[in-house]
Amino acid sequence: MANKKKKKNGSDKNNALRDAQLRHQIGIQRHASAIVLSVIPLLDNGDQQIVDLLRQRTPTLEGNFDSSRRLGLLRQIKQINHDSYQEYVDELRSQLDDLAQYELDFQSNLYSDMEDDDPDIPDDVSSLIYTTPFFGYLFAQAMQAQEDAKFRLIQQTIQRGIASGDSADDIITELTGTAGANYRDGDFNTARTSADRVTRTTINHAASVVAGAFFGSNYDSVQWVATLDTDTCMECADLDGEVFDASDDARPRPPAHLNCRCDEVPVDSSEDAGDPDRFDNWLGNQTAAVQDEALGPTRGKLFRDGGLTVDRFVDVRGNQLTLDQLRKREADAFKLAGLDQED
Repeated sequence: MANKKKKKNGSDKNNALRDAQLRHQIGIQRHASAIVLSVIPLLDNGDQQIVDLLRQRTPTLEGNFDSSRRLGLLRQIKQINHDSYQEYVDELRSQLDDLAQYELDFQSNLYSDMEDDDPDIPDDVSSLIYTTPFFGYLFAQAMQAQEDAKFRLIQQTIQRGIASGDSADDIITELTGTAGANYRDGDFNTARTSADRVTRTTINHAASVVAGAFFGSNYDSVQWVATLDTDTCMECADLDGEVFDASDDARPRPPAHLNCRCDEVPVDSSEDAGDPDRFDNWLGNQTAAVQDEALGPTRGKLFRDGGLTVDRFVDVRGNQLTLDQLRKREADAFKLAGLDQED
């Protein structure tokens, strides 16, 4: 976090900007739900094709099954899985391209309204979605990782079932789950949940990348804004309220992780940016139970009794410290100050 700038405090203009951006972010999240409903069924179609294929091969799965036939079946399943993911990726890319233009239009219109001037429009923002990594992955890599992980899951279930002498119906149930659990206990649902999270995170990434490019061309500074509740992670809580140089391409940007709900909003550096310690102040006004839910019991007690702020619970990269690391850090701080922790 060496690139952090000084935090600032409240202004009408920045509050208006922040409110507009946060309302917009809520709309993006709702749109993400609509996109999920349009792309996930493409993966579900592939799942059904795999089930149909297994049902056709029932006698084979029940015992007359040598290695070459097993490998042939798995090759067919791998191709079905690949084809369904290709349809999913193609549709998702189309949706993201449309989102990129929408995001650029929104930011341009907001800037024109707020500044009464024409903004600078960055070039080819759509390509940035696919060439800018999010938590270590480029878009294509994240999609391929999903496809590979799902096939491994299916492959392991089939091979384990064959080794145990399970019937095709038994293996299909492992894949699809059971009616009693509303089919939430099967491998397909595990993969579907992962795809849902990655899809939503990718949408957040796309909007963030396009908005960030616009901010860099038209604003001096941006501020990290986290959702304030007990699900806020330590990394995002520590970043909450931080102000960065909008032209710094190396600055941290949402999403910081899967299902990250944070936003980046532009601020006028000539004005105050707003509350610099929003998460600490919000958490300080909550009950001990809420503080413990957000931080964990030990950190919650340190927050209350030791006066430790959230930034003391993370390292310089924003990663949450283990309790042993936290104890060592605090012990080292006392030593450097020439104090004994027992005093």
